[in-house]
Amino acid sequence: MILQKKNTLKRRLLNGFFMSLLMAAAMSAVMTLINTGTGPGFLLRWMRAFCIGFAAAYPTAFLCAPLAQRLTDRLLNTDFPKQNESGTDKI
Repeated sequence: MILQKKNTLKRRLLNGFFMSLLMAAAMSAVMTLINTGTGPGFLLRWMRAFCIGFAAAYPTAFLCAPLAQRLTDRLLNTDFPKQNESGTDKI
């Protein structure tokens, strides 16, 4: 049980990290491009915006992911399938 909780926490931390990394990169690139255009110093401006965005995005993703999952489950009216003893989903 404790090992499963550790794995769940690791999964949430890594999922939040990668999701926020990709989203912050994409959003900061688009917003930097819209606000300042291309030209000299674009990469430096983008990296600065990305660092600021990622610093905000990572804790937000980690904290909001469970809420987003619950809202999605409610909207889709889904239940998670039960797992059998071998750890595979029952159908």
